[in-house]
Amino acid sequence: MTDNPIKVLIADDESIVRRGLMATVNWSRFNMVVVADAPNGQKAWEAFLLHEPEVVITDIVMPEMDGIELAKRVKEKSPHTRVLLLSCHRDFEYAQRE
Repeated sequence: MTDNPIKVLIADDESIVRRGLMATVNWSRFNMVVVADAPNGQKAWEAFLLHEPEVVITDIVMPEMDGIELAKRVKEKSPHTRVLLLSCHRDFEYAQRE
């Protein structure tokens, strides 16, 4: 395992979700550290450019830029970055659109 922790960015417009993820996951156990959290896609994109995380956890539906657009930008800029999409949508086809 590398000495440098894996950098994680969390993006969700619900502050309780962001705080919950940061507080309930034992990030250090997995050699990870949350470097930033963002309340919308635009701020998440700015944080991504600043911190260059290896993992982005994002809600799909957010103001200013949705998680799908954020994921597209992240993958264009850094193809090896892993993106995890969170959603409360019943219809998963929403997340599968291009």
